[in-house]
Parts: sequence; structure tokens; C-alpha cells
Amino acid sequence: MKQVRFMVKENLSGLTFKQLTILIFIFFSVAGLLAIADRAPYHLEKRFPPAKISDDFTFYLDGVVNKTLPGPYIYRILIPYSVDFINKIIPAVSPVTIDLILKFMILFLCQLSFFFLMYMFFSAFKALSGVFLLDVLTGFSLSYFQGPSIPETADLLNMAIFSLVITALYKNSFTTVCVLLFIGMLNRETPILLLPIIFLYDYINKKGFLRSIISAACILVPYLILHLLIREPDPRWVTMEGITRNIPFVNDSYSSTAILSVIRLFLLIGPLLFLSIYRFKNQLQFFKITTSVIPLFIVIHFIFGTIIEARLWMPVFVLLIPPAINTLSNIYYEVTSK
Repeated sequence: MKQVRFMVKENLSGLTFKQLTILIFIFFSVAGLLAIADRAPYHLEKRFPPAKISDDFTFYLDGVVNKTLPGPYIYRILIPYSVDFINKIIPAVSPVTIDLILKFMILFLCQLSFFFLMYMFFSAFKALSGVFLLDVLTGFSLSYFQGPSIPETADLLNMAIFSLVITALYKNSFTTVCVLLFIGMLNRETPILLLPIIFLYDYINKKGFLRSIISAACILVPYLILHLLIREPDPRWVTMEGITRNIPFVNDSYSSTAILSVIRLFLLIGPLLFLSIYRFKNQLQFFKITTSVIPLFIVIHFIFGTIIEARLWMPVFVLLIPPAINTLSNIYYEVTSK
């Protein structure tokens, strides 16, 4: 059997200033298009529901800032508090416009960070192909809510956090990893799923347990601070109501919704999952480590989440696209080398 070829780069000096400028221009354009497309329905009236899209946006923003929403939303403060703070500093700029600007900046960050993640292992063209695939999946994921929404902006930042943490982990920039984990936990709770990746990476590379303990602290400290400082108006235990909407035939009333949810999820991540698993033993060890959390990610979201919401799977795109691109690259190489 032929050996699988990997192209691992230790630095990014291969890009010239001209190439980087063109890259930034492309990412700016795509980020702008995605942000504007997400905002477009804001200017349309809803035909049937009594509430306008602007009312939905304001309801969520006020609910988090004024602590009237239930958990876990009330603890996801980074984007809502940022929008509210900027609006108070610059009242002339509406919260929706601030969200648009933030969404644009985060989309650009997602593309740029993911390109550099891909470029550590692949040629510039393959890395760019991976970014374009990420853009397509992200554009679809933003279609779940009609018009702009703060949760979508938070999910985009969540995806950027995953991309940046994985890159920093591979580059052995542990301080950066810790800072990103802390910031990520102020945004939403999903960065907890980065801990198994960090633990496994440190164990395999004999980094010791201290780094893993510090990483866990960077997750736990902001979580505890938020829950100590913010009190829910109506405290409740974590429920598993999502199971009936995610798993077919558990509840006949939701079976059609569950079937549709599973089909949409399969079409969304199924091809990436297949390509990542195919010839898994030949994947780069780092890809094996980063994808090891996927089963846990899926199980948790089937139990506690709503799997039809594509935006929740954005971190999975970051984890699955690199090994998927690698598999496609190897298959293409085998075919052309015959």
C-alpha cells in the first residue's frame, strides 16, 4: 500500500505580500456577502407572524442584558454585552448595525484563521478550497434564523475559537490556547469540548498533566464566575427535551420533525464524516486527535441540543474539513499517479 503523503508546514513564510493581499481581499468580499445576506430579511415584513424580525432581535438582546431570559442564554454574554456596550457609546449606530459589523469581522476572522490552520498541512490552493467549503456550509448554517440574530453571531465566534485554539495547540502556543478558552467560555459553553482534544494531544506528545489542568481551569473559572454573578429568573435543571425532536419514533408527535432533522444533519456533515473516517488509520495523527471528539459532540447535541439547527455544527466543520480534504487529495493523487 502506498504511503499517504502529507505536507506539513512549520511556518507560513510561503505566502508573498501580493498573495496575502489577494487572499484578504477575497475573504473580505465573502465575509461581506454572507453578513449582508444574513441581514437582508431584516428589511422585509413578516407576512403572517405578528412580530417583526427587529422585535425578535431586540427581545434576545434585552433578555440577556437585562437577565430576563433563562439559561443557558443568559450566561452567553460576550456578543450581547458587546453590542449593548457599543450602542451606549455610539447611540447613533443601531444594535442591528453593530451586529452586522461584528458578524462581518468574525466571518473574516473565521476564514483567515481557518486558512492558516489548513495551510499548516496543505498547499495554498487546497487550504483555499477548504475555506470555500467552510463558507458554503456557513452560509447554509446562517439560514436557520430569518434575518440577523445574536445567537448566530455567537456561533460564528464559537467556530473561530475552535479554529484558533486548534492552530495554537499545534503551534505549541499554550498561552494563546488558555486565553482563547477563557474568551470562548464567555461566548458559549461549547469550548468545553476542546478539552478532550487538548488532553489527548498532551498525553500523546508527553506534555504532562499541568497543561491539561490549566486548560480545564480556563474553562471552569469563567463558567463559575458567570453562574455566581448572574442569577436566572427561573432556575431549572438541564432538560433532555431535545431527544424527542432529534431521535425518530421516541415520541410520535415529533417523529416527522426528528426524521427531517436527521436527514438534514446527514446531508450537512455526512460527506465530511465519511471522508474523514475513510482510511482513518492513514490520517495525520493530529487529525485523529482533533476528530476524536466528534462522537461526543454528536451524542451531546442529540441529547441536549436541537440538531436541525445547522449553526450548532459550525465547530464540526473546522474539525472535519481538514481530514476530508486530505482524503480527497490522497484519492486524487492515487488516481492521477496510475
